[in-house]
Amino acid sequence: MGKIIGIDLGTTNSCVATALANPPEVFVPKTGEAVGGTPKFGENDPLWNEAAALTVDQKAIGNSPATAKAYLLWDEANLYVRVEVQDANIDITAAEPYMQDSVEVFVSEANVKGAYSAEEGNQYRVTAEGKTSFKTEAAGWDDSAATVTATDTGYVAEMKIPFRNGFAPKVNDVIGFDIQINDAPPATEDRPQITWSDNVAGGYSTSAKWGDVTLAAAASAMPANAQASAAATGEPVITFHEQTNDGSTLLPIRAIAEALGATVSWDGATDTVTIIKDGETISFMIGQALPDGMGVGEIKEGRAMVPTRFISETLGVDVVWDEATQTISIYN
Repeated sequence: MGKIIGIDLGTTNSCVATALANPPEVFVPKTGEAVGGTPKFGENDPLWNEAAALTVDQKAIGNSPATAKAYLLWDEANLYVRVEVQDANIDITAAEPYMQDSVEVFVSEANVKGAYSAEEGNQYRVTAEGKTSFKTEAAGWDDSAATVTATDTGYVAEMKIPFRNGFAPKVNDVIGFDIQINDAPPATEDRPQITWSDNVAGGYSTSAKWGDVTLAAAASAMPANAQASAAATGEPVITFHEQTNDGSTLLPIRAIAEALGATVSWDGATDTVTIIKDGETISFMIGQALPDGMGVGEIKEGRAMVPTRFISETLGVDVVWDEATQTISIYN
């Protein structure tokens, strides 16, 4: 007869309980869209307003206050990326480009996830002064494929990234994609990196945490920054017939702001509109560029008119286009 032994399962049960109480974090890549269209490169083309913003604010390394909004367009040859960086301190003094304030974009046309070869994925960088570099050389990617404009709050980079290796993009294709903002480091800190999808900023070595971007159809039938009518719920605050100027949809700011309960004042001496809503003050000058490439306000038939993107992002409302009636409605 064999020996009878006792077994203490306490430790095992404790480990199981701990594991159940603290399950491993499951990483979920970010998702976004690139809208079909070819922008006038480096000219704040209103076509950018048709793309939904990707928010780049994940502090992957360091604790930089820098953030960005990114907008994506595409055509049969290129992926177009506009990145509006908010960073009060721009530093391009380091010898190495990756140590300077810069934007990095990662693209995998085949959406490979994991360690990637030169054919499966690539990195494209432009510094805050407009100098380009790369992980793997790509025909068409050089200083002429990127423009950078300084703003009062940082800089705006536009990048024309060529599709490679015979990739023939079509609507509903999904590509691997990520954005990383490099913030030049203080002398005592590692280089801060802010990302869209990869929460550890490992995109140079692996695409495992890059996001997924769907190539969407052109939105030319829909006014800039308006949403599909199916997105609306409830009753609109106010509705207008579409009014455009050079392809940009304009709406009367006073009527919308007052319908939302805000107060609006006009300073004729400086052509300045001031809006006060929920204790916050928003001011802009007619004829002057609005922040972050949103376009320009103007006077039409005695009314101050602004692009729809300014309405949506500044007042925090939904701007909805109804194709059947050719109208634009504002939903709070």
